[in-house]
Amino acid sequence: MHVNLAFEPKLIEITISNFKAFYDFKIEGLTQINLISGKNNAGKTTFLESCYINLVSNDIEHYISHFIKLRNLEFSEFRNSNNLDKISINSNLNKTDVKVDNDSIIIKVNGISKTYPRYEMPKLMANGTVDKSNINFIPAFPINDDSLSFLFSKIQIARKKDLLNKSLAENFDENIVEFDIILGTPKLFVLNRGETWVPLSEFGEGIKRFITIICAIWASQGGACFIDEIEDGIHYLHYKNLWKIIFNTAHKANCQIFASTHSKEMIESYYKEAKSLDMKDISFITLVRDKENNIKAITYDFDWFSHEMSQNHEVRGW
Repeated sequence: MHVNLAFEPKLIEITISNFKAFYDFKIEGLTQINLISGKNNAGKTTFLESCYINLVSNDIEHYISHFIKLRNLEFSEFRNSNNLDKISINSNLNKTDVKVDNDSIIIKVNGISKTYPRYEMPKLMANGTVDKSNINFIPAFPINDDSLSFLFSKIQIARKKDLLNKSLAENFDENIVEFDIILGTPKLFVLNRGETWVPLSEFGEGIKRFITIICAIWASQGGACFIDEIEDGIHYLHYKNLWKIIFNTAHKANCQIFASTHSKEMIESYYKEAKSLDMKDISFITLVRDKENNIKAITYDFDWFSHEMSQNHEVRGW
């Protein structure tokens, strides 16, 4: 089966300075679908966070709120271990700088600067509104029902609920007829369970993760979706079909994908499904540390990635 997934990526390159584990980091060659790997503590999550923050930074207050709330951390914990005050995350789309001092936080986005006294930050976070943008971040841990409800509303608006239901029946249980959120509770209508609605909580985390990813891609229509530790909760036998659905859904939703993994099986499934679909607008990124313990990126385009995988070379940065 040949699928034409030509895509002009929104984010092509990014430089990160003094943000968490990154001191002086740069990556180029980002594509429509980007899979990031590396050892534990190699910076995979930080890389996803950096790209996410850069893309949402056009709204300065939204940027600040997410900068803090994403991991429930203080600003000081976002600095590099060198304790440098100025954090910079610059891409081909946005230029963002954050400077922290004892009394205030100065945010500069695309030349527009704004100073926030530290005492205003709790109020700013408390008044945060639901993110209405098409940039979404799916963390490694399970999302709550309110977040899933928001993502599901986007797939309903796009009128793609039938595609989700079909995917659930084909990949998990042919008796699954429909997914819906009823009175705030995610439920599945299942034929072999008395032909009734069954709470999603009675099923494994894998199916919730699967639903979350597909809904998040449609919620990111025309934008970007970040998925941290994509394999979490999903059995390896489902990896192949998961990538097939991601490739096709990303194409239909015109969505750029960034996902992290430490699973060799997930990487192999990514390669095999991309090759099967003739999906060449992909990249595989390995994060490694050099002799000075700085994080560097090795970016494989489709041809290089195919060569390494066909030769059974290790590409995870181990």
